[in-house]
Amino acid sequence: MLLRTPYISRIARTPAHGTTWRRTPGCYYSTSTDDPPWFQQLRAEMLHRDITWLLEDITAQPEHRLSRTLSGFLPDEWCRPPSSRKPVLPVGHHLIWFNLVTPSHKLLPDGTDDFHSPAAPWVRRMWAGGSVRLKPDEYFHKKSGFTLATAIAGAERIKDVQLRGKDDAAKVFVTIERRFARLDQLYESHQKAYQNSEKSNVPNVQRYFKEQLRNDEEWGSAILKEERNLVFFKERTAAQLDVIKSGQMAPVRYLDPPGKPDFSHTLTPTRSLLFRYSALTFNAHLIHLDRDYARNVEGHRNLLVHGPLSLTLILQAVSGYVNTHTEGKQVIESIEYRNLAPLYCDEQMSICGMEKNKSDTGSTFEIWIEGPTGGMAVKGIVRTVVKRPTTPTLAIPPTGKISTPSENQKLSKPRGTSRHMKESRLSEQAPAGDVPIPPNFPRFVPLATPDILPGNAFSQIAEASLNHLASKPYRQLRPTRTISHQFITMPSSSTLVRRVEASPKPVRPTMSPLSVNIMRRRLREQPPKTYIKPIPLLRKYDAISYKHDAARTAARHSRFRREGARKVEKLEVRLMGRSLEGAKQEAGAKSTR
Repeated sequence: MLLRTPYISRIARTPAHGTTWRRTPGCYYSTSTDDPPWFQQLRAEMLHRDITWLLEDITAQPEHRLSRTLSGFLPDEWCRPPSSRKPVLPVGHHLIWFNLVTPSHKLLPDGTDDFHSPAAPWVRRMWAGGSVRLKPDEYFHKKSGFTLATAIAGAERIKDVQLRGKDDAAKVFVTIERRFARLDQLYESHQKAYQNSEKSNVPNVQRYFKEQLRNDEEWGSAILKEERNLVFFKERTAAQLDVIKSGQMAPVRYLDPPGKPDFSHTLTPTRSLLFRYSALTFNAHLIHLDRDYARNVEGHRNLLVHGPLSLTLILQAVSGYVNTHTEGKQVIESIEYRNLAPLYCDEQMSICGMEKNKSDTGSTFEIWIEGPTGGMAVKGIVRTVVKRPTTPTLAIPPTGKISTPSENQKLSKPRGTSRHMKESRLSEQAPAGDVPIPPNFPRFVPLATPDILPGNAFSQIAEASLNHLASKPYRQLRPTRTISHQFITMPSSSTLVRRVEASPKPVRPTMSPLSVNIMRRRLREQPPKTYIKPIPLLRKYDAISYKHDAARTAARHSRFRREGARKVEKLEVRLMGRSLEGAKQEAGAKSTR
């Protein structure tokens, strides 16, 4: 068994102004005496590996792709992606995010990464189980929860390494712990933690979050925690590979289910489902993609279903069932699961669930996945809790008393009355059945804390305040610049002096020039519309329909038909050489003469 004891180490660094010491937390690791020395050294090396920093911007496109991938295998109401109205990611969707990206040339021969591998001869990796826990009030908050369009920070480390079995049957179990928090909330908690510290001693946000994980704090700034259990087997010998290639494979053992399920859903995973989920999770493990490798090297009869895919299907099914039967009042708080037997591609599987315990605060479900023979391949426990409603606040008016006016008691509010005069008038016209407010009573009182006041005073104050909020005196006045003159008093006289005014004389109605022009245009007579008949393209009378005549057309377009054959002279071939010789002889004869 692994024993971990926290300690604080001091590391010296020498800057220009002198030597300073930095205190870094750590843990002493000790093992039991039963473990061999080589494993003690291996475990110490793996536990001291660096913590991996993970940062993702949650966007809608991968969520939409995941819903499209699962839509053909689960009901549509279970596969709805988050949207602007419901931006919170369903539980389990974080599995397609925060995956380690390793260069292709650094991958192991089976397509996996080496971040968690204990190295040779432990080269065969399987997903053994794990757990997921979250803070429901913070995770499912629409504005400050695990939502779309939010930067989420994560940290991952190797938490524990154990050796089980001996010789060729030995297995190495590696437990991986992961935590996730909103980046904005992480900055706020970091600022509060180091607000009184010197800048030289303040770590950055990344190191601050890693220290929370290294110090084994319960939650810290995280709103989601996950643990993964990976098991590594030894490489098969040549004799074992020959037996596998001959077709002698070990039978798969499935356990009996715990009972009759309350709900179940049957599906058959296909190669396309495994490929798409591998692409979404950036997983290149060959046991999910290469059938020959899964058969001839790993000894399986077909491609294996991903461990995270099984977890995703379980969480989608349980979330859909709980949301439907509780009308959205309960949500998933945690899940713990174990993979007991492999699930294969193109083989039927059933997701089953049974409510085990039920209370006012939540329920406990026992879930499992049945293989093609009806046995149990995956087993787990899901816990749900009731959503806490948002606590409304009650605004208390600024007066010293809260009155409950009846319908006939309407307080007058003259226009232009100042605020202090209005408050004094309200206090003067309050009825006799008022409830006095204690001097230490807060201005905004949460409705969920009635223990602040003794007896039924809280209910009376709440009812009276709600009535006042709906009454006329407490409505918001419109902003006005008028000044109140209520202090001016009229002289005490029985006769009122009235000013005599002459009756106005009737005036001839007039119109502006623009109005007159508009009326004239409106009343102007429009010229009659003229209609011109169109010229016909074809005569109505003495028209002959066209008839095609080939001879006439040929005569019109043929030169032979019009002019006949041309007379061509007979070709004459002249011997130019002989004519030249004769010309020379004639010229010589003339010269001799």
